[in-house]
Amino acid sequence: MMLGHPERRVFFRAVLLLALWFILNQGCRSGMDPVRWGKEHQYEVDETAPIKMGPNNFPLVRGKINNKDVNIFFDTGNFFGLLIGPGLTRTLKLKPSGNERKNYASDGTYRYSQKGYWVENLTVFRTAFENVEMFEMTDDTFDASVGVRALGGERFTLDYRNHLMGTSSRPFDKEGIEIDEFPLIWNEALRGMIVIEGHVNGIETLVQIDTGKSRTTIDEDLIARAGLKENNSLFQRGYKVDLITLGKKRFSVTCAKVANFKAISEGYPKPILVGIGADILSRVVLTVDYPQKKVFIR
Repeated sequence: MMLGHPERRVFFRAVLLLALWFILNQGCRSGMDPVRWGKEHQYEVDETAPIKMGPNNFPLVRGKINNKDVNIFFDTGNFFGLLIGPGLTRTLKLKPSGNERKNYASDGTYRYSQKGYWVENLTVFRTAFENVEMFEMTDDTFDASVGVRALGGERFTLDYRNHLMGTSSRPFDKEGIEIDEFPLIWNEALRGMIVIEGHVNGIETLVQIDTGKSRTTIDEDLIARAGLKENNSLFQRGYKVDLITLGKKRFSVTCAKVANFKAISEGYPKPILVGIGADILSRVVLTVDYPQKKVFIR
């Protein structure tokens, strides 16, 4: 079918816009040069690695399991240990350990049980583990998942926008750098969980930073205290949060998910009422310095 002059103009304009969108997206994906990024965030070349953004904007790091290349979900809220997908379990023909454990939600309710399997070697974050037990996940969304304990107490930086991550045993030197600094609020029962002080609509609270959350989550107790209003859409249900303050940084959230943080709040000086997810983490660069027990956000 032949296009008339007006139709051709509309067609070519659409093609031009599509081409422009593609070029801009390709530029965004390339991001900052890893060497330059490493210098800016105080990492050597061998301490810097690319990350992929998986489903729900979750960070995936490169690794190996029994010498097979895999993408591993780095979930800072994972305190269940080393996890592996059922498909990979079958592909690698892993031997069952005979152990089984129960998995609980943040409010303490039982979710499901997981079976254990023996892995000869696992490499992630420049660290090699041998003869370790990994527990099977419920599906194959990810090849595997690890939490902060796999870092071995090192400092790490996550940059969603540039798709880069750094890990180092050296502490971060903030002298001369404009950056928000927070004490990492420590809990021996949940060693390494990232919890800092923050405010929601002026209400002081503890804030969990969790790469395993696709969007910001609020405890139901915060709804009345912070005067939050329900804001549902066709695809999401939740509450609008006008102002989340972390140091000098301010954020708003259109539709925060509601959860119960009772179980993970145990052992902290006050309740955790907010969990920061990918919707906010994608706007900042996060550094967690375990040697100094500090968190930096820029």
